[in-house]
Amino acid sequence: MLSTPDGNDYTRGDDIVTVSGFFDDAYGNHIKNAQVQLIVETKTNTDVTSLISSWISSGEDFQYTSSSNGQFVFQFRFPTSMHGLYDIRVEFVGHYKDTAPSCPAEQYYLITIDSTPEYEATIWAGTSLTAYYYPSSVMMGQPITVWGTLTFDNGTVVNSGTLNVTFVDEYGELCDAGGFTQPTVSAGDYSQGITITWAGSDTIYVEFFDVPGSYIEGVKKQATYNEP
Repeated sequence: MLSTPDGNDYTRGDDIVTVSGFFDDAYGNHIKNAQVQLIVETKTNTDVTSLISSWISSGEDFQYTSSSNGQFVFQFRFPTSMHGLYDIRVEFVGHYKDTAPSCPAEQYYLITIDSTPEYEATIWAGTSLTAYYYPSSVMMGQPITVWGTLTFDNGTVVNSGTLNVTFVDEYGELCDAGGFTQPTVSAGDYSQGITITWAGSDTIYVEFFDVPGSYIEGVKKQATYNEP
């Protein structure tokens, strides 16, 4: 099988997964006009192919290999309801009668394998972050609040997680926000206050880091002024 984009990491709902290849007979010929089927399973061997059927470019999880060169090509996106690790393979479903001149017309191809090797794909859930602060102008010794929302790419809220807020001065240097408690997300919302202990104009950034093993992408946003 071949796959694009390169590697095995894909963002759901966005990256196009291309699975292509051939099935050969015992003589090394690519088998033409044979039905093959795309199979997608979880790591616990649960078949989830039906969940991606409507995301396949052809609209079907099966096809016939090319009548000219015997190649199969499936192109699809993972839906925004899925993320994690999945195994992808293509199975040989039905053979067509051999039309090679060297073989009797009524004989079937003798296939060497009936399934491609499994290809492991890592599917990432995208995230979207809003980041705000208030009041609009803060002097040293005054409080400021950073707040916003964190959601998945499908619009559902991220129920929990820790964000990283940084304050950067006009020279691009990090300000020492000692004692600042990083905000946590609850049901998609976060809010955290701090008393400014330094002078100078600042740019505020809020960042959500991807958590190892969660297959949720990180995101970074510059905060803008907005009252809650």
